[in-house]
Order: sequence, then structure tokens, then C-alpha cells
Amino acid sequence: MKNHLLFLFGLVLLTLTWGCSASTLEAQWKDPDYQGPRFGKVLVVGVMENDLIRKLFEDGFGEDLRRYGVTGLASYRMFPDVKRLDKDVVEGKVHGLDIDGILITRMVKRETVEVTHPERVRVIDQGPSYYSPRPYWHTPYYDHWYRYYDRSYEVIRTPARTSQVEVFTMETNLYRGSDGKLVWSARTETFDQGKVSDNIEGLVGILTRSLDENGLI
Repeated sequence: MKNHLLFLFGLVLLTLTWGCSASTLEAQWKDPDYQGPRFGKVLVVGVMENDLIRKLFEDGFGEDLRRYGVTGLASYRMFPDVKRLDKDVVEGKVHGLDIDGILITRMVKRETVEVTHPERVRVIDQGPSYYSPRPYWHTPYYDHWYRYYDRSYEVIRTPARTSQVEVFTMETNLYRGSDGKLVWSARTETFDQGKVSDNIEGLVGILTRSLDENGLI
């Protein structure tokens, strides 16, 4: 019985882990010749058609960068009411404010894919039913301790199913502020979770962790 419950519990954990993974890092590259220090002040630029999503993304990225001791500056705040950034204006700000990095994220591809959701198994502790409206002695498994113990757990199964979900392939590049040279690049995939904030949080978290692991922030 104990081994059976442990197996079911493992299935539950596997299902929950699969369901919570919204963004994945598909590929990344770092300039092998870059020997510079970690970036301390980064201009965050989101190249997105929807202005609201761009603002949410840039603010979210800036907030996450601060957890690593990095100042993240949202481009929409520095250049309000500007749809397309001007090279000379941006570089003037970068040099004037000692910004050492420019991070740009754009969407490479958006597609709808079919996802298979595996069978879900839940083990629920039912607890005693002595005070149930139905007299307990009418239930056969009360007459033996093991039958009672065994029935104290109920297994609920949700069949496997398929659904369609949108997948966003994003590309993120980090450039040096001093000369505009590419230092790091990454490609990610994000499965739409239904809420823009959840999508952004998952994407940003993966990118900042990678930047940290590569010694860039």
C-alpha cells in the first residue's frame, strides 16, 4: 500500500511540474571573447506591436534585473510616445547616462500547436466517516482495520486530453552600450498561459537566470 501511494504521489508531482513550465530556453550564445565586467545598467527594449504588452514586458524585465543588483531602464519611459527609436537619440542617452548594456527582445514566430495533457492522478485522504449521515456500520469496509485503512484513500483520475495553445518564439540580444557590439543572444519558447503577466514573468525569469549564469549580470 505504501509503495502504491508513493508511486501515485510521484505521478502527481510530475504532472504539476509539467503544467507549470511555460517558458523554455531553446538556445543561447555568448561572445567567447567578451572578458568585460558584469553589466550594471541596462536599457530594456521590447519590440512589440502592442504598446501595453511592451510596457509590461519592459517594466517586468527591469524589476527582475533589480533582484540581481542591476538597474533596468524601460525604453518607453526614456523615450515616451516614440514608436521607432532613433539611433542617434538612443546612443546619446546611453553615453550620457553611462548605460553599459542594451537588451532587445523581439518575437520571431507565433504559432498554434496541439498539446497533449497526460492523465492526472490525485490521491485524497477522505478521513473518517463515522459521523456521516449514513450509519457507518452499513459500510462493509468498517468491519476490518485494513479494509478501512485502504479505503481512507481515494484515487481520482482525469483522463489524458489534447488542446491547442499558442507558442511564442522570442529572440533576446544583449549589446554593449559603449560600441553596440553583440555580447549574448538567446532564443526562447513561451506557451501561452492565458495571462500576459504570467507569460512575461516566465520569460523574464529564464532570461535573467541565463544572464546571471553567464556572468553578464
